Amino acid sequence: MDEPNLWGVSAQNYMMRRRDWRLKHRIRWTLGLRAPRFSPLVPIPDHIHAVDLRRHVGASAFDAAYRFSIERNPWDRQVSNYFWQTRDLAPADKPAFETWLHSGAPEVRVDNWQIYSIADRIVVHRVLRYEHLEEDLADLARDRGLALPALPRAKGHLRPAGSYRAYYTPATRDLVASWYQNEVEAFGYTF
Repeated sequence: MDEPNLWGVSAQNYMMRRRDWRLKHRIRWTLGLRAPRFSPLVPIPDHIHAVDLRRHVGASAFDAAYRFSIERNPWDRQVSNYFWQTRDLAPADKPAFETWLHSGAPEVRVDNWQIYSIADRIVVHRVLRYEHLEEDLADLARDRGLALPALPRAKGHLRPAGSYRAYYTPATRDLVASWYQNEVEAFGYTF
């Protein structure tokens, strides 16, 4: 989990009931053996792809649920990811943004598109935009009849103030555009 316990509770999107909770596991759990393999709940990974979540929870549960996701300007998200991924490196060891982009490391690319689409078709009811998250969440909460607490600011200390544009060259701008072409087209993002 990226964020600390912001409202005094742990993340709520990471567990679901096991379909087949074996008797021997139920007994062990009841006797106090709290190993994850004995648990009545199974973890759902953070940032799970929609196709995997649908398979995990079942088509009927997935299709019946109200689904939403959050997307961010890909160029801004890439700069944010750079600072997140390199947060523990000493300044002398931190690669330049352009070097990091070209490193080929799997954590460089953030594949959000797969979180809310299946076969390149968006399968959530709503995609909120990070750029106006507070307003979009308020609209969602109002539409769903929910109360919304104030939003905290998490991980904001990792990135210097300023525009994401300052980190890019024309070549890296085009590279990121090519990586996230689906998001750019679907949501009209521009550099």
